[in-house]
Amino acid sequence: MKLNYIRVTVLFLVCAVCFGCQKKEQLYYTTVGTTPEKIDITDIASINDSTFYVIGIDKENHTYSYLCHAKNQNTWSFSKRWKSLDRYRCIVFDENGVTWWCGDKMFLSKSFDTLNTSQRHSKFTYWNDWPSEKTNLRELYVKDGRPFYMIGTDDLLSGSFYTYAHSDSVYTSSKKHFGLNDMVVCGDTVYVAGYGSILRVTDNGNSQVLEDIGGENFTHICRGGNYLFVCTYSGKIFRSEIGSGSWEKLTSLGKNLLFIEANSLGDVIAVGGSREILVSTNYGTEWFEEKYSDGNKISCLKQYGDNFYIGHEKGTVLKITHNQLQINAK
Repeated sequence: MKLNYIRVTVLFLVCAVCFGCQKKEQLYYTTVGTTPEKIDITDIASINDSTFYVIGIDKENHTYSYLCHAKNQNTWSFSKRWKSLDRYRCIVFDENGVTWWCGDKMFLSKSFDTLNTSQRHSKFTYWNDWPSEKTNLRELYVKDGRPFYMIGTDDLLSGSFYTYAHSDSVYTSSKKHFGLNDMVVCGDTVYVAGYGSILRVTDNGNSQVLEDIGGENFTHICRGGNYLFVCTYSGKIFRSEIGSGSWEKLTSLGKNLLFIEANSLGDVIAVGGSREILVSTNYGTEWFEEKYSDGNKISCLKQYGDNFYIGHEKGTVLKITHNQLQINAK
């Protein structure tokens, strides 16, 4: 009798684990193409349904940016638009048709002609104690034609949050005692994922509160529907209903997770540097662990519309649609 009880208990636990993160054989996706120079892709920015930017850094620390056009359903073209000796890591195309990008050593630039020409937006020299030698800009959010919020990091234990102040090129800054990895803006609230905590910023940066979620290296954060999702370097995924102030752990891959993105249809994708991809089609209630045939290390994950774009360390871009994810979930 005792032996049967043990067997039933073990079977229950196995079923629970499998239900939480089921393994599948194949991930359906489309290979968009590979950049002419084999760059480590750091960001992808959508212009419209058939055109987007790809930005990345080569082995000699040169930054390249490409304009990617869809020729038809299955073929794309990459045209090089820009090259720099400075390291840029983030690119944004705003509602006014202006391209913004930022990177190491407080570089923030803009272009009015799709990167044919560019100019520095601010040299950040108006503050005597501005940490321009320390902070490398990681992410920016553009609102009303100007970069409204930015985050930067020095190392795992030091970061800065920047808020638009009173002119196009003046910002206020608050230094943080943890590295800042990623941010997402929900209305008037900014959530910043960092090494050790998640920072909730309101009142245009005047109110900054640490979320009650516990200490992890929170590597990426996103919004999907009415939820926030965040992943950790230790492989955990947490979810919070926006405005609730509480978080729940959904699953744990046990492998490093670096990026997470979600759309408004319930699809969520979390990836690390390896070939394992965690996929959910119901806002994180169930998860599938997928593998894909491209063996390159993942360096970027972005979501636009209902589609997901994965960038690799050797310049390859993959596209995953909602319909492809639905096939996997069956």
